[in-house]
Amino acid sequence: MLCSVLTLLVLLTAQGGYEVEGASKYKIVPQIPAPFKQCYLWYRSSPVLEDEMPSLSDKMSQEICATQCIQKSTPHYNYKFFGLADAFRCFCGRFIMQAYRGRHPPFCNAPCFNGVGTETCGGEYAMAVYELVPVKKKI
Repeated sequence: MLCSVLTLLVLLTAQGGYEVEGASKYKIVPQIPAPFKQCYLWYRSSPVLEDEMPSLSDKMSQEICATQCIQKSTPHYNYKFFGLADAFRCFCGRFIMQAYRGRHPPFCNAPCFNGVGTETCGGEYAMAVYELVPVKKKI
C-alpha cells in the first residue's frame, strides 16, 4: 500500500499535480518571473530546446509556457529550461542544444501574443531561454 501511495504522489507531482506535506496541500508551479538565461538565434533547422509544446490557448506568456513544461515533465524526463519564440511559440528542454548566442535582448523583444503587460516572448529568429524553476505554492 505504501508503494502505491508513493507512486501516486510522484505521478501527480511530476505532472503539475498536488503534493501533500503534513496537513497542507501544495501545487507545483513555475517561478515567475523566471531566471533569464540568454537570447539565442533560433531556426526550425537549428533548435535551441528539444520539444515544442502545442498551443493550448490564444495567449502566451512566461507563466503559460513554464506551466506546460512542468506539466509535461516526468521523473525520468525532467525539463530544466523553457523558451519563447515568435511571440507565441513555447519550447521545453533538458539542455540547451546549440550555442548560437550573440543575439542581444533587443532581438527577443516581441510582445507576447495576447499577453498581459509588457512581457516579451522571444522574437522572429530569436528564442528567449529561461531556467525552469518549480516551486511549491500552498493551496
